[in-house]
Amino acid sequence: MKALVRLAMRDFQSAIEDARRSIELDRQNAAAYLALGTAHNSLRQFESAGQVLKRALEIDPDLWQAQLELAKTWYGDKKWVLALRELDLINKDFADVHLVRANVLMSLHRTPEGAQEFARFVDEAPQDSRVPEVQRILTHAQTPRE
Repeated sequence: MKALVRLAMRDFQSAIEDARRSIELDRQNAAAYLALGTAHNSLRQFESAGQVLKRALEIDPDLWQAQLELAKTWYGDKKWVLALRELDLINKDFADVHLVRANVLMSLHRTPEGAQEFARFVDEAPQDSRVPEVQRILTHAQTPRE
């Protein structure tokens, strides 16, 4: 829990320390591996993130948050097909799933599909602080090119 609080405070190094301590106490704590992977992703340490997120999913294959975070790992590492495959395994209608999928699809130059996912994100999380940037991307994606 302490690692999650540190993540919310954007204190990623302390979150890593807290998550590691939790894992030392309980090697089967999937949530601690998830927190550790999230912190590594936040620091753009994608290889480390991928390793611990895979471990979280070994412990709890239904931990969709770890699948989402692993998709972010693949996306950050520019492994877009792997990211999309991971996202396809998630059976959740959740705003951040749509946001990550949109970014992956745009990276794969699948603009119409990416725009649909961005629109779903805006519909599901209209008050999210990321909405103005998403709307800017949507406007740009819909502008005809000469």
